[in-house]
Amino acid sequence: MEDRIKGNRTETAVLIDKKGNIVFEKNQGFSNAVHFTRDEFNKMKGCTLTHNHPSSSTFSAEDIDLFIKSKMRCIRAVGDDITFQIRHNKKHSNELDQGFYNAFIDAKLENKKKTDAKYNKIKYLENVSVVRYNEECEKLNAELDKLNREWLKENSKKYGITYSEIRRR
Repeated sequence: MEDRIKGNRTETAVLIDKKGNIVFEKNQGFSNAVHFTRDEFNKMKGCTLTHNHPSSSTFSAEDIDLFIKSKMRCIRAVGDDITFQIRHNKKHSNELDQGFYNAFIDAKLENKKKTDAKYNKIKYLENVSVVRYNEECEKLNAELDKLNREWLKENSKKYGITYSEIRRR
C-alpha cells in the first residue's frame, strides 16, 4: 500500500486494522492534508494509519494530535525514500500523550524561530532571483524538518512513544 501512495502529489491516507485489512482509504486532493469524518475518526482506535507526505517531511502537529486523540496503535508518514513511524511503547496514558503533544508543539515553535530568523534575512535581499529565493526557502524547510526530526528522536521515549525513520532503497 505504501509503495503505491508514496509518489502521490496529494496526501492519501489508509487505515488498516489489527488483522491487516483496509478499513478505508481517503484522498481529497490536498497536497498537505486529509480531513476525516467523525465516523472515520471513531474507527481509528487500535488501528494503524499510514499516509503519504509529498514533501517527505516528518509528522505534523496535526498528525500527532490525531494519533493521540484517536488512540490509534500506530501512525506512519511515507515520503519518497523514507517512512516515519510513531507508536506507543506502553499503554496509552492521557497525561504522557498530552505532555508529548505539548512538548512537540513547543519544540516546533522554537525550531521555527531559528529558521524564521534566516528566512527574514533572505526575504530582504536585494536583486535575489525567484529561483534562488525558492531554493533558499526549500533549504530552510529541510532544516526545519531536520530539527523537528531530531527532537522526536531525542524526546519520544520519555513519553512512552517510539519514533522511527525507516529508509527505503
